[in-house]
Amino acid sequence: MPIRRKKTRPSLSAKHPTHTDAISLPDLCVRAERWLLNTLKCGAVLKGLTAVTGETPAVIGWRDQHVSHLVACATTLSEFHSDRSKHYRNRSHLGLGIYRYYMCPSGLIMPDELPPKWGLLYVTPTKVLIKVKAERQDEYSHRAEIAMLVSAVAQYQKKEA
Repeated sequence: MPIRRKKTRPSLSAKHPTHTDAISLPDLCVRAERWLLNTLKCGAVLKGLTAVTGETPAVIGWRDQHVSHLVACATTLSEFHSDRSKHYRNRSHLGLGIYRYYMCPSGLIMPDELPPKWGLLYVTPTKVLIKVKAERQDEYSHRAEIAMLVSAVAQYQKKEA
């Protein structure tokens, strides 16, 4: 009787190791929200709202009265590449966030794959590590951020009424 070898999934490449500690996208978004609240000390954090530019950030938070921090989450390389191809990623003035980060499982995205001035957050089972610190964006859509905040306040007021 021939010996059957267990089929193994090939590694994405040496650059992109496979990940055994899978995390779901909703769980990653919760980690991003907690990171903005607890680590960056954002006073307001929103998730899942769509901006007038069409962008629906995983999570966006504000601190120091007006400084916005966007976190885009990706659990797979295809999610990352899909997000990078969106029109507001290629036109900085349409994007949200004065500071922008990608959050992913540790090692999924490499620093050299990031758009200019973006930061990179690696998630482990117990920590969020800043792999690359985000730099201030030269352009962002302040108008879209204000519209998003107004929408959030309106939703809150409807719930309270």
